[in-house]
Amino acid sequence: MINKCSHLAEIELMSYGCADVVSAKVVVQIVNKCSGKLRSLNLSRNPPHGYSTVLKALAACCPNLECLDLSQNANSSISISFDIEQLQRGCSKLRILRLVNTVIAPTRVSVHDRSESPGFPELQELSFSIAPSTSIISGRNGNVLCRLTKTSQKLKFLDIRGWSQVTCADLQNLPATDLSALYMSRCSVERIDILAAKWQHSLVELDIAWNVLLNTELDVAMTRLASNPSMSKLEVLDLRGTTVSLDSVQSLLQGCPVLHNLNLSSCRNLPRGVKREYFGESLDYLRQNIETVDGSNVSQ
Repeated sequence: MINKCSHLAEIELMSYGCADVVSAKVVVQIVNKCSGKLRSLNLSRNPPHGYSTVLKALAACCPNLECLDLSQNANSSISISFDIEQLQRGCSKLRILRLVNTVIAPTRVSVHDRSESPGFPELQELSFSIAPSTSIISGRNGNVLCRLTKTSQKLKFLDIRGWSQVTCADLQNLPATDLSALYMSRCSVERIDILAAKWQHSLVELDIAWNVLLNTELDVAMTRLASNPSMSKLEVLDLRGTTVSLDSVQSLLQGCPVLHNLNLSSCRNLPRGVKREYFGESLDYLRQNIETVDGSNVSQ
């Protein structure tokens, strides 16, 4: 099979069970055979034993790689030794990097090597969320986020759900100026209003569910999101489990005219009948009646 791989540009080796697991040794052989022609590699749900050698092989001979998926099942505990800068030097055309539930142990490098790394200037999607049940994560902090995105001005999609160490400063320092999708539920990032101001003009989807934020801080952030109706592109907003107020919901409905999905489930500061997900006709009704709503007339 490996001898027939030399012309492949996309390889899907995702695992659906123990019988489908692909060894790192075989993957390295395939990668070496494909070499510069390889543009996409999907190894999701394969136990990552020895996958540091796969990353080294990719960096050494796959300069045209655009998509890499090393996502794992929830509760994954096997870490991958990940030389971020080495992969950046060898695969600077990478556009999509998916590391969902992946435990990485970032390699320590010198300040010089970090500064000389080209980063991922073409990166548009970084999926790095972690399941709530995963308790120990190696290297999941702002430092890793900074290293991965140091030159990623084209980043559009960022999923860091479940990060507990990322800060507002980490996100504010991202070079991306036009982020369209930000998923950061269960992160409890402080000063979210600053992020709302930074990407108010470009956000299409925003997930801040289950974040523990001060009422005033969240209200200020929602006011920022709704501050320019003519500019707003926001279509999907997930506020589950937050302390958003009814006044803020009213501001959002007025200031985000293209919003078509709003999740207010488990929002403890809202009337009981309002705590639900809205889309289509139910959202239209809420938008038209928010000023007089008491909760009982939107519970259908």
